[in-house]
Amino acid sequence: MGGAFGRRLHFDFAIEAVKIAKQIDKPVKLVWERSDDIQFQPYRPANYHLLKAGFDEKQNLAAWQHHVLGTPVAFMTDGPQAKEPAEMDGADKGFCYDVPNVYTGYTPVDFNINRGWLRSVDICVNTFPVESFIDEIAAKLKKDPLQFRLSMLENRPDFKTGDGPGAMVQSPARIAGVLKLAAEKIGWTEKRKPNHFIGLATHSFIFAKSYAAHAIEIELLEPKKFRITRVVAAIDCGVVINPDGLLNQMEGGLAFALTQTLKGEITVKDSRVVEDGFFSYELLRYDEMPPVEIYMVDSKEEPGGVGEVGLPTVAPALCNALAAAGSRPRNLPIRNEGFSWV
Repeated sequence: MGGAFGRRLHFDFAIEAVKIAKQIDKPVKLVWERSDDIQFQPYRPANYHLLKAGFDEKQNLAAWQHHVLGTPVAFMTDGPQAKEPAEMDGADKGFCYDVPNVYTGYTPVDFNINRGWLRSVDICVNTFPVESFIDEIAAKLKKDPLQFRLSMLENRPDFKTGDGPGAMVQSPARIAGVLKLAAEKIGWTEKRKPNHFIGLATHSFIFAKSYAAHAIEIELLEPKKFRITRVVAAIDCGVVINPDGLLNQMEGGLAFALTQTLKGEITVKDSRVVEDGFFSYELLRYDEMPPVEIYMVDSKEEPGGVGEVGLPTVAPALCNALAAAGSRPRNLPIRNEGFSWV
């Protein structure tokens, strides 16, 4: 399955080849053109998030609410009659902060378009709104976004997500570790150049037993126009088996995630996908790839995966930097909100 990003789990192309072979009674080799490939993909479902927060008298975060609307994986595999559509799709996936009162909800919504997985699956869906909202709360409370996160991570013991044999253990200390490493390497506490702003974000990819953080520095050129000047990524995946492979995955994940964040979008008109090639569905280009530094935590923990871990924190880190510069994006891709870059 390697390299397919889950696409080979869908077998519509095989069905087409079989139908053709039945008509001509000969072996068939079927190759889709690029337009077929783009217009007949299983797409990641659109999703909508509603978040609320409450504070105590000491201005500590005391309540967290996060409700998600989207199409669950179970609808993609089993159809709308799936008995447990919310399984593995709720807003609790990857939430790691120590908040006394947490509510996470999920409403499954079906729609008539082929759906599938995107690299980093549901972790990517939740990390953007969670890490963006954490920054918004920190700003409202006039707290440093880094220290605000660490205050809800550093003293929290390990805990399980889920029940039974499938329960996964999250380590807030390791999450705090990658966050501090990314912040240190980008110079979070140092004096910044004029019109330069930094945003950061972290997450736990508990399915892969790995943790990552990004810190992104931008230069604001004019309102809503920017340049990414530097990207720092930190990852804790336990014992590193293949350092070069890890670098490739994190760098490639950055390019993948920046495409999603800046401009990657599928639109539907009259029941057909509009985009039909790389002129209408644009990928990140060579001259748009920012300088990137990858730092690995020296760990003795069990080895974890790295193929999907480098994606989820890119969008919120960039959007938190843009918010620090004066404009908060709340939708992806951000060019739909009037942002441009050089």
